[in-house]
Amino acid sequence: MPTRWMQLLALIALMGATPPTQPTTAPVQFGDATFDPPPHWQKVERADSVIYVTPDAQEGDSCAIVVYAAKKIPGDFRTIFDAARIESRGKFKLLREGEVAKQQGDGGVECLSVQEVLEDDAGHQNLRSYLACHPGDRFEFSMYVADTLAGFQKHATEADGLMSSFKFANPGPATQPATTRPTTLQSH
Repeated sequence: MPTRWMQLLALIALMGATPPTQPTTAPVQFGDATFDPPPHWQKVERADSVIYVTPDAQEGDSCAIVVYAAKKIPGDFRTIFDAARIESRGKFKLLREGEVAKQQGDGGVECLSVQEVLEDDAGHQNLRSYLACHPGDRFEFSMYVADTLAGFQKHATEADGLMSSFKFANPGPATQPATTRPTTLQSH
């Protein structure tokens, strides 16, 4: 029986992703965003996103950062942020969510962040930290995902590094990296 981790990799492959590439530490440009990926994390590219997976991922204890391609904002930033979170949950049910934090990145980029604890039908939990930025007329969305609180906390500094390094081409009023909320969760 395939492990949940192998199922995730198979799902990524079915969704049109390229195989994982060697780890990189150089800044990466994806669409209009440039960011610093965590050293030694494996990169998986898809048409609509790039995914970074921890090198120590194991069944039931994996972590990943997903950066989605930018989209034009057809409406209210907060409404689109909430809809993107709901869509990204897939089969998971929301157990707890933090308060949505609104920040202004250096130069004025509007950012929203929030953390959630989700659960699937089998009782497996999933922890997420979402970040969305609104440079110019675009919606930039990313999330840090972990299967366990221990894994979430273990890799939070690396996830924060990527999420705090975002720079955007044609950002409107902003030109500096986004200011983000730390990706830490309190154990309950």
